[in-house]
Amino acid sequence: MFPANTQVIFWRGPKHSGKTSAAAGLADFIQAQGFRVAGFLSVSIYEDSELVGFDLLDFATRVKTPLARNHEMPDSAENTGKFFLSRAGLEAGIKILTAPATCRSDLVIVDEFGPLELEGRGWRNSLEALMSEASGVILVVVRDELIEQVASLYSHKNTLVLLYNSPCAQQDISDLVRNK
Repeated sequence: MFPANTQVIFWRGPKHSGKTSAAAGLADFIQAQGFRVAGFLSVSIYEDSELVGFDLLDFATRVKTPLARNHEMPDSAENTGKFFLSRAGLEAGIKILTAPATCRSDLVIVDEFGPLELEGRGWRNSLEALMSEASGVILVVVRDELIEQVASLYSHKNTLVLLYNSPCAQQDISDLVRNK
């Protein structure tokens, strides 16, 4: 069981290991109990078993917005090496994180906090504002290779690092949300 004052959970695991699918399952589990879930997932897009990009899925509206592709897009905002990030996708994530309903949600899922956010870009500023204002629990998806840096960055917050596929993770997070 987690300390009741935990505000931020870092949902960690290896790159492309199922963190997003587990977060989607967690959202369904929490919503089925009558709690409000907000935030977004970065849903992988495959073509012929090759990862070609990601779409941002908004929990509130279920709308998908192109977030990243392995080729330049008309509204490309950044090139992260392997992927070009869409301006519309980045803006959609920021809009979700700054929406008043997100701040009042019982659980907010942010998929994911990556190298761009470590550099102070992407949705980092919006996430930090949410951390200061939110009344519920914030679950931030982080790949293993970045977890030490991210946890250190937020060591002054009430945080917890949790392996995404821990056997009791869903129930423990549900208990935390319920007791907030």
